[in-house]
Amino acid sequence: MVHRLRRGAFAFLVLLAAAASALFARHSLSEISRPHDPFRLSVIASGLLSALFLAALVGCLLPAREYSVTNHIARWLWTILVAGLFIGASLLIIASETPTSLVSWDQQRGASLPWLANGRFFGPRIALDRPCRTYWLSSLNPLVFLLDLGVILAAVHFVQRLAALRDAP
Repeated sequence: MVHRLRRGAFAFLVLLAAAASALFARHSLSEISRPHDPFRLSVIASGLLSALFLAALVGCLLPAREYSVTNHIARWLWTILVAGLFIGASLLIIASETPTSLVSWDQQRGASLPWLANGRFFGPRIALDRPCRTYWLSSLNPLVFLLDLGVILAAVHFVQRLAALRDAP
């Protein structure tokens, strides 16, 4: 009973994470017309994370399959590696952007909750006679980062369960 309740709570959490990623994709899609901004990458990363969360939802709701003990460490190392790639992809997601001047913006990045704030400058550089693009780190929220990392680790784990069910005889 407790296991089913825990899986149901995680399913709800993953559904919220997928909705947040889809919302960030919608925001980036509305801003994609600006050619010098990385909103195209943000849409792709949001789509990847939404797909991960929806697949994890399916994997969470299906019955569990037992893993062999021999590949337990390799499976967790693979899970951590794949989750690291998805955390890197979530860094590309622009959750919100606020102009601070005509050529600079404050951005919130990360999914399913924004955990990184950075500043961005795109404008003329008179001395070099070409445009300049600069990014800087404003703040990092480690608690939200750890929460996102935990959700992504669990989502990758449940997607692995889904893959194990597919490979089952």
